[in-house]
Amino acid sequence: MKKVAVIDIEGTLTDFEFWREMARITGKREIEELLEKGLSGEVEWLDSLLKRVGLIRGIDEGTFLRTREKVNVSPEARELVETLREKGFKVVLISGSFEEVLEPFKELGDEFMANRAIFEDGKFQGIRLRFRDKGEFLKRFRDGFILAMGDGYADAKMFERADMGIAVGREIPGADLLVKDLKELVDFIKNLKP
Repeated sequence: MKKVAVIDIEGTLTDFEFWREMARITGKREIEELLEKGLSGEVEWLDSLLKRVGLIRGIDEGTFLRTREKVNVSPEARELVETLREKGFKVVLISGSFEEVLEPFKELGDEFMANRAIFEDGKFQGIRLRFRDKGEFLKRFRDGFILAMGDGYADAKMFERADMGIAVGREIPGADLLVKDLKELVDFIKNLKP
């Protein structure tokens, strides 16, 4: 049987959060408030995302892309992916954020999926959605065993379709297990029976 591990990137594999950085750069607290409401399930994730996109429309492309300087792939993230591969999993990294910002993670997994930024005349203009929600994305792996990992309410739909869902750092509906951080997640996966 095929085994697929689908891992949310921001908040799960890295502490970096693009939208927190955008809130800091622009001084717009509403961006972070919308992010928190989306992560906690207070508002629908896609609605929250599109509102955040609207709040940064027109920002300079260079400013947008400089945020990736803060994105790093930690030793724990590498260890998690290596451990999953040793256990026979195909590793898919997913994010509702932007491919252009999370580029350092592109080579880490076997597959990478994130939304894309739209720029015109050196300014950010919008988002090219690659998927509406993570649960919809998981449909493509339904013929195998799916292990899903994430840190926010947007991952709840992923957990609904997965055979096993692991919430990292906060309780999420549909999760089978809650771990406090990435280190604890790595330890759990190491002890997972193949």
